[in-house]
Amino acid sequence: MTIALARLDDRLLHGQVVVAWRQFLRFDTAYVIDDGVAGDPYLVDALRLAAPFDLQVRVMTVAEAALTLTEAPVGRAILLFKIPLSALALVEVGVALPGLNVGNLASGPGRVRVQRSISLSKEEAATLDELSARGIEVTFQQTPDDRAVGWDVVRRKATY
Repeated sequence: MTIALARLDDRLLHGQVVVAWRQFLRFDTAYVIDDGVAGDPYLVDALRLAAPFDLQVRVMTVAEAALTLTEAPVGRAILLFKIPLSALALVEVGVALPGLNVGNLASGPGRVRVQRSISLSKEEAATLDELSARGIEVTFQQTPDDRAVGWDVVRRKATY
């Protein structure tokens, strides 16, 4: 399997992903990797219903994804993470990510806005630091038409 994109976006599967990114990358499977979402049948159904008929959606825990992604399935895929810890957990068990694209992360208490529609907690910033230290290129880019901005630039705005 080719991982076309690994994306951190708390909205998971939505218009930017199924329209803009899919047209740009031509993936046929979306893996939603999140322990909480995988444990909620309602959310799993909602994600599957949000997808076009020809896009396979697989929702799984981090542990399930670690097994599945090392079995070399065929096709092109996008990996969708709700939180950066899920991406780090996959990297820690040996799954090679092509990089990590950061999309939307909502604002809230204890979060700092680092870019339009992207806010990070101190813990999330530390996790992105760890991913970057492990050689994962972390970029911030809402759609393929937007300019990608590196973590080194965005990190300067994450002051707590």
